[in-house]
Amino acid sequence: MRQAVTEVPHSLRGEVHIIDDFYEKPDAVRRLALDAEFVGFDGRANFPGGESVKAYWSPQHRDRFAELVGKAIDIDPSQWVFGKFRLALANETGRTKVHVDFVDWTAVIYLSLDTDCSGGLGIYRHRETGLERVPRGSDLAAYRCSSLEEFDSRYIMRDSLHDDRWELLHQVDIRYNRCVLFRGSRLFHGITRTFGGGSADGRLTQNFFFMDAVEGSSA
Repeated sequence: MRQAVTEVPHSLRGEVHIIDDFYEKPDAVRRLALDAEFVGFDGRANFPGGESVKAYWSPQHRDRFAELVGKAIDIDPSQWVFGKFRLALANETGRTKVHVDFVDWTAVIYLSLDTDCSGGLGIYRHRETGLERVPRGSDLAAYRCSSLEEFDSRYIMRDSLHDDRWELLHQVDIRYNRCVLFRGSRLFHGITRTFGGGSADGRLTQNFFFMDAVEGSSA
């Protein structure tokens, strides 16, 4: 895994990391993804398209992500996806568009070829509340919520599929072998576009979700 880190807007520093040329042999990872067994969800999952049955990861992934965030991390593939491939084609949709993830960190590695890529990862502002970040702790009370789950239900899920209720602040463009690592539970985010007619030219990614390690954790 390589070390090329791309600059991000000042307002997102510390919350978004962009690492280009993430894999030393991306073509081999892409072939692995294309050969993987996938399960489709027919729009019933929160994300569009399908997901590989198996997860593909090594301790190097964990160590690299920990290096990028500057602290130890906790992974639990039985609870949070860690290393599964996802494939979404043009016009495929999921139950959500703009959303948050119930983890500290989300990492997406793009494995679509540059000649096919379109769109990217969108970072949004919620128009009704004016929020650019999900409130935490005592700040939730201002929105009549006591937890992230309640805030998600009351505001995010309600508006997730309504484009007019969100303002796109920034798009991280898709690029072959680019990794985008970001604060999944803090930033309102979503896929800006799906594309392709099959596995060869569709939106192909590898996805990782993990937490900051609790002090004293053995992870």
